Amino acid sequence: VHFMMNAELKGTYPICFRIHAWEVIPRRERYRQTLMKDVTRLRGGLTRHGFWGYTMTGNDVKPESRLDVSTTLAGGLGLYIGEEVGGITPKKVFWERVARGLIEHQLEDNGWSYNPATMKTSQGAMTAGGLALLYASYPHLSDATRERVDESIARAMKWMDQNFSPTTNVNRGNNKNYYFAAVQHAGLFSGQRDFREMDWYASIAEHLVKVQSPDGAWGSVSETAFAIAFLCRGGIEYEPSESEHAEPGSVDETSSESEDGTSADGVEDETAPQPAEPAE
Repeated sequence: VHFMMNAELKGTYPICFRIHAWEVIPRRERYRQTLMKDVTRLRGGLTRHGFWGYTMTGNDVKPESRLDVSTTLAGGLGLYIGEEVGGITPKKVFWERVARGLIEHQLEDNGWSYNPATMKTSQGAMTAGGLALLYASYPHLSDATRERVDESIARAMKWMDQNFSPTTNVNRGNNKNYYFAAVQHAGLFSGQRDFREMDWYASIAEHLVKVQSPDGAWGSVSETAFAIAFLCRGGIEYEPSESEHAEPGSVDETSSESEDGTSADGVEDETAPQPAEPAE
């Protein structure tokens, strides 16, 4: 833990996963300075188009190479956890940029692909990831942007209700456990228990149990990690956004406060609006 929390990381994925680890490690307040630096790096690495790349290089490459929904999902989740769990006050400008980027590059078939600039057929993991980030950004958006997000969420939900699969990454095939994790984020952020009239957690969990290898793995180390994280996180729900599309979920909620209930000094610049209570 000491090595991980003190390593000099520059990539979007490593920083995101370290923030995920910070969420669950014991005595995490010892590493608050690392968390604050990681959040600052993620903010600085977001391009003007609303996407993250593999490294924290900002806007120094052409837009086509930066429309990466996969790394953007990683960066967005890292930023969300860093702010919400770490008690760091969100900056609206970054979430506005993320939401606008997803809206402007949503495909005609209502979802997202790995690179919507060049790949014009929506894919399972990328659509679920885009949907999750729209919900994550919602509390920090202007009213005008929220109107556009409402429409974008409705379109993405339509894609999920028509194409969700509990056994394969739709239109991609590989990295299916990564896809399951993206579906989980979309389901927990939105409060939706069903996609395509299927309980997404129960149906995916049943599949994972069936295909687990005798040695306990699910293929590669990364795919095994995603499978374990999916199964363990099944009873944990992020607080739903105040979008009108969010419905209360049936799983237990956990607090997103930091351990000591304080915010991180030196990072905040404004107070984020509080999400509305879920509808009965």
